[in-house]
Amino acid sequence: MSEESAASLDKVRDILFGEQTRSTDQKLTRLEKRFTKELDHVRADMAKRFESLEDLVTDQVANLTERLKEESAARTAGHKAAERQVAEAARTLKRLIQESEAAAGRALRATKKQLTESRNELREELIEHCDQSFEELAVETREADAEKVDREGLSQMLAAMSAQLAGKKPSKK
Repeated sequence: MSEESAASLDKVRDILFGEQTRSTDQKLTRLEKRFTKELDHVRADMAKRFESLEDLVTDQVANLTERLKEESAARTAGHKAAERQVAEAARTLKRLIQESEAAAGRALRATKKQLTESRNELREELIEHCDQSFEELAVETREADAEKVDREGLSQMLAAMSAQLAGKKPSKK
């Protein structure tokens, strides 16, 4: 295939599918931006929640520590009960943090999966449409080739007509 043919074929493809390709690319870009924006929103929201949770935990630990000091001075027997409360709060906090991190991870994976599925669906639709258009173009090209008269046949037909008009017998090649 010559470079001119390849360039011509590229122009035809751009004419036939360029707008659709650009449209699909724009849709994919908007979709990716939307998912990125939502993902950033989820991250920011989770960061705020973790920060709030950390402040709450800090306050809780500070309050518990103060209570422990007061109770320790007042009675040593109550000290062990307070230690158990702190340990339970720490376990609960750890569990809450782990659950929050797991939920954030699931949400992130679900968003990525949805984005990937949407992108793959759009890509498959585009490929299917392109394949269908190429098939239709090939069929029309074959039909046009079958219907056209080749140059040699046209030459012989014109020579025969010329010979008849001149009153000569046509020569066959």
